[in-house]
Amino acid sequence: MIHTQSVRMLIGLCAATIAAAVADSRAVAGDDVEVLKAHTDKVTCVAISPDGARALSTSDDRTVREWDLAAGKVLRVLKDHKDYTLAAAYLPGGAKALSAGGGLWKGKHFSLGSDFALRLWDLEKASPSRTFSGHSGPVWAIAVSRDGRTALTGSGGWTDPSSAQPQPKPLGFGASVWNLEAGSHRELKGHLHWVQAVAIAADGRRGVTGSWDKSVRLWDLAGATLLREFKGHNEMVNSVALSPSGATILSGSSAGAIFVWNAETGQRIRELRGHRKRVWSLAFSQDGKTVLSASADNTIRLWDVAVGKELHILKGHTDEVRRAVFSPDEQWILSGSHDKTLRLWKRPK
Repeated sequence: MIHTQSVRMLIGLCAATIAAAVADSRAVAGDDVEVLKAHTDKVTCVAISPDGARALSTSDDRTVREWDLAAGKVLRVLKDHKDYTLAAAYLPGGAKALSAGGGLWKGKHFSLGSDFALRLWDLEKASPSRTFSGHSGPVWAIAVSRDGRTALTGSGGWTDPSSAQPQPKPLGFGASVWNLEAGSHRELKGHLHWVQAVAIAADGRRGVTGSWDKSVRLWDLAGATLLREFKGHNEMVNSVALSPSGATILSGSSAGAIFVWNAETGQRIRELRGHRKRVWSLAFSQDGKTVLSASADNTIRLWDVAVGKELHILKGHTDEVRRAVFSPDEQWILSGSHDKTLRLWKRPK
């Protein structure tokens, strides 16, 4: 394990040259380099800034935090959400970010909550410059196009139990595509349950959604129309990813299955087997050859997607891993977990 102070000095050299700075005999592939602590409840999402120097995290403590990755410290705490914060994403340039959330645990029941608005943050001011309303349930996922003009979101919640209706029913579920400049949105209609996962193609024209109705759907975002539906999961879909070329779709389920799909034909190509529990997040490398997955089995895994081979397992989190993402230079991996921490890992070779 690398000494924490040494790691901070190395990371601080330059975000663009992190890999070269630590690629020596002291770096042990797969070891967590830095454990970031500040949240007081489950970490639900993480995102890295375009320059690789900062990160966002959301949490059940109802805050969004921005981190200085070199110093391993919180830069600012963004407070405005009334319920859990569940998703966040940087806009191009890294000066602004989008966040969303909703829902509250009441005993063993996940209550709908009341705050489903998206916030657009001016990060330097640590204040929301704009809010977007439209969802009627907790917003679990956000994806932003590369030009920063379009966002795709997914939502879903439960009714509160009552004497008249003791069994909760799904409510406020769906997906929406947003014009961030105009502040308008259009619903993507068709899913029959929560939409907990979304992804946007590199060209911003198409989007993918994954739902608790066990389906994956490919959409034309400009027309808000369904292009293709992918069926095959036997359990709810919690994560999706779209390859940089747009040719391949990934989906992960609550059973731990990861399916690889041909986006054009709808054919399932293969399954990536290894996770034992829910797959919370999926991400492609920039060349589309490697896949990163995070799971409720407390692990992060890297895969060769072409052959379906598991390449590495990263262990260190002591609870479910909700999100794992590559740094822009792809030499580092950032993860967030229900154990209330973020971890920065050296990517295994």
